[in-house]
Amino acid sequence: MAKEIVIFDVETNGMKGSSVLSISAIKLRIDDNLETWEKLGEYNRFYFRNPGEEINYGAVNVNGLTDEVIREKRSAKVYPKHFLEDIRSFEEFCSGVEHFVAHNIKFDESFIPFKLVKKFDTMIENVDIVRVSWNSKTNSYKWPKLIECANYYKVPFDDANFHESLYDVYITGRILYRMSRYHKTKGRLKKFLT
Repeated sequence: MAKEIVIFDVETNGMKGSSVLSISAIKLRIDDNLETWEKLGEYNRFYFRNPGEEINYGAVNVNGLTDEVIREKRSAKVYPKHFLEDIRSFEEFCSGVEHFVAHNIKFDESFIPFKLVKKFDTMIENVDIVRVSWNSKTNSYKWPKLIECANYYKVPFDDANFHESLYDVYITGRILYRMSRYHKTKGRLKKFLT
């Protein structure tokens, strides 16, 4: 039986509790054999910081989401200015889906006020596969960045677009697809989808 999944990413004004500046997602239907992948929908929205919240320049230096950029990305689109006022629309996009995928899903899900039933983290699932570098303090490999997973799975990318939420979602989706074809990770994905 085919399963629907949502691959998503958020760009924020900092850590948990700060404003969501962008949220993007794609909804896919994947068959049990991981052979047929069908895109069902796409979600891509930009939001201003919550009133009174200062700009976190560290975060903005990474994601580039200044007020001017957000204003430009929102032009000719009508939806609430702040994520918390618009969360129902994302929840509706995800309606009926139990399987969620993200790179560092623990961070991304901390901004989502509804329960993600089944989660697959392309960062955690690839620690022992990508093997970026050994951390003797934690006695494990370093968690791979999205770009490091993309390099490992030979997913083409443009450095300039990383940390744009929709771009990151598509890169994560391509990594997930490559994982479904790789003998060391295919079983992990099948287990997630059961």
